Amino acid sequence: MKRNLIRMALLSCLAVTLNLSYAQEETYQYSANSERQAGVPQGTVTKYTWKSTLYEGNFREYFIYVPAQYDPAKSAALMV
Repeated sequence: MKRNLIRMALLSCLAVTLNLSYAQEETYQYSANSERQAGVPQGTVTKYTWKSTLYEGNFREYFIYVPAQYDPAKSAALMV
């Protein structure tokens, strides 16, 4: 009984691993909706780098998108 459970667990792990490796090989195909459209305002993307003060050499790069319609005088929605 215990041996069968171990076999099933190993086979499950193998199936998940094979499935993940297959998923990583797929490439997303962009549609025409992904292209820039005439008349649609374009915002700006700014790249920043955060450096850890605790762990030497540890840093993160992140990007901030600001829509063209953004008005600093009004509150804005934030998505993280």
